[in-house]
Amino acid sequence: MRNFAVILIFVAGCSQAPNLDQNISEDSLGAEYPTLIALEGQDPFTNGDSGQDVIAQLDSRTASLWSRIGTLFN
Repeated sequence: MRNFAVILIFVAGCSQAPNLDQNISEDSLGAEYPTLIALEGQDPFTNGDSGQDVIAQLDSRTASLWSRIGTLFN
């Protein structure tokens, strides 16, 4: 158990943390608070989307995320 703690501390000390100090633009700071939508009376299981619509949305979101990952590593 002691060896595990030493290895964990060593690995944590050698790892690189992402840079979390991002500059926030003035436009973002001055943006309005988003409109809140009441969820009362809405049934989350019947949204009217067909299975193919959901698959298309997920495919587009996946492609967008892969694109963002590509820009982060380039």
